[in-house]
Amino acid sequence: MSPTLPESLTPIILEQYGRSEKTFPLSALQRSAIRASPLIDAVEVEPGRYQLRGTNHVGTALLPGLRVIARPRFKALGNVFFLLGYGDGLTRWGAQRFPYDVEADFFKAMAWLFESEIGQALRFGVLRGYEEREELLPTLRGRPDLTTQLRKAPGRPYPLACRFVEFLDDTTFNRRLKAAIRRVRRLPGLDPSLALRLRHHLAAFANVTDAPPGHFCDPPAQFNRLNEHWRGAAILARLILDQRTLVDRHGRTQGITFAVDMNLLFEAFIRKVVGRIASQRGFELAPEGQTLPFSDKARMKPDLVLRRHGVALAVADAKYKAIVPAEKKWSHDNLYQLLAYCVAMNLRRGLLIYAESEGMQSRQTTKGIPKELRTEEVSLAGTPDQLVGRAEHVAHLLVGQATEHEVEQALAGVA
Repeated sequence: MSPTLPESLTPIILEQYGRSEKTFPLSALQRSAIRASPLIDAVEVEPGRYQLRGTNHVGTALLPGLRVIARPRFKALGNVFFLLGYGDGLTRWGAQRFPYDVEADFFKAMAWLFESEIGQALRFGVLRGYEEREELLPTLRGRPDLTTQLRKAPGRPYPLACRFVEFLDDTTFNRRLKAAIRRVRRLPGLDPSLALRLRHHLAAFANVTDAPPGHFCDPPAQFNRLNEHWRGAAILARLILDQRTLVDRHGRTQGITFAVDMNLLFEAFIRKVVGRIASQRGFELAPEGQTLPFSDKARMKPDLVLRRHGVALAVADAKYKAIVPAEKKWSHDNLYQLLAYCVAMNLRRGLLIYAESEGMQSRQTTKGIPKELRTEEVSLAGTPDQLVGRAEHVAHLLVGQATEHEVEQALAGVA
């Protein structure tokens, strides 16, 4: 068995990008599990003793002899859930509907929310659906499948290869939900009342086939007025099942990491709000991940580009990573990156959007190449409405830059 740390019965709580106050003796198995986890890093600070350090992820790591919780810098765990749901319109996740305000463990907080969504949706019963089946039957059902008949029963009148549609509980959608419930129930230290309710919910899926978490690679379900009440549970199930499970090479111990990349989450939130505001003003947001040429061989990938009729009119980058207040200066890498975008797209202005921007100048004009680079903060502290309000403010700023560029181009054409 792997050695157990003295603190193994209590969680080691880190702030995002923070460091543990204590150092720990880590076995080779523990170091291997930490390397495989996106949540934490381990740095040897003295022979045989390691300091744990947070990364850009928040969440929970249950590793051999270790339980680590990484909290968001902005102290509001509920806002993480709000951001997770915002992209799918689930703004009601921001409400205090379960005790995540006192539950430090991110995975357990997610369990409370998942149980709540499942319980509310089950008031309307398990969602049944139509699935196409292919089976060999003694009598015809649906329509004959001649290709399968020739392959599996050539020259025989029966059994008949049939293709038919059946209305049933055992759908891919329900198998995903059941797998997520089973995985959450295996979480160590789950609140007894929560475990009991999850067991009750699992009984509702008795007619659904068990499937391993890795079985699901299909796209998310399409929702409409008939199944909209299952949206929250489905999204959470996808999040739960997408998290990696870490198993050591000898098969003695197993660890679970539930981690949320705050960089990606922040960028996705900003994109959603900017895209909505921009479309209202007749602009389009360039597709996510689209690259633009910088030179004959180099390409770049800005986070946000506003266009009209395919012409780039404004550019911005969204950065979650905190600025160290003591430095009181710009992040040079981000500054150079934004400048490159402006030069390549022949734009006079650029916008940097930070989750924290303490000590940074709001405007700066570059030498030699006259470009105005502006910084705005979208703090993730406060209420969900405040978060959206800040994001809408920077969205309007970016739309304003696009509008100004259009006017400047039109006046230059007239001149």
